[in-house]
Amino acid sequence: MKKVSFVIALLFMATLVSAQSSQTEGKSEKPKNPNASPQATQHQGGKPDKAKNPNAPAQTPQQGEKPDKAPKAKPATADQTTTEAASPLQFETLVIDFGDIPKSDKPVETVFRFKNTGKDPIILSSVQASCGCTAPEWTKDPVLPKKTGEIKVQYKNTHIVGPFVKTISVKSNKNPDDAIVLTIKGKVIDTATPADNEQ
Repeated sequence: MKKVSFVIALLFMATLVSAQSSQTEGKSEKPKNPNASPQATQHQGGKPDKAKNPNAPAQTPQQGEKPDKAPKAKPATADQTTTEAASPLQFETLVIDFGDIPKSDKPVETVFRFKNTGKDPIILSSVQASCGCTAPEWTKDPVLPKKTGEIKVQYKNTHIVGPFVKTISVKSNKNPDDAIVLTIKGKVIDTATPADNEQ
């Protein structure tokens, strides 16, 4: 009987201790606020999101960070604006000005020189003056690369007083469709004295 009473007493004391520990745990827990905003709660192991201010200034790169590179502007390319600029047939000049020419029956003469800047021979296929008063003569043989050729031009109407502008169109095997235009110009003046005119 004494053993039975002792076991009953132990069980009773164990029950009391268990009840007290349960009450202690219940008091240690804090009640949750049902009205708390879900945005205020933090995710487990995470950091709260920071609100973005649309008026905030742009962030500058910190030391050690490289700023984003702006796209490089493509270099500009020069367009070929004339046939002569695009052709290996390169003239020293496209315009020759005689200036003032005294009235005479003798024609005046000049020379347009050119160079072959390409890799193939150049053959002049057509050299045409704008009128019969201008007579061109040109190199008939093929002009090899890095070599030079010429076009001689005579203006015959030196007995007519006044300014003049004449053109010569040049075509070759390198520019068969688009002619290179050469120009001569000047002014024929009457140098005779009034006494000479009376005679």
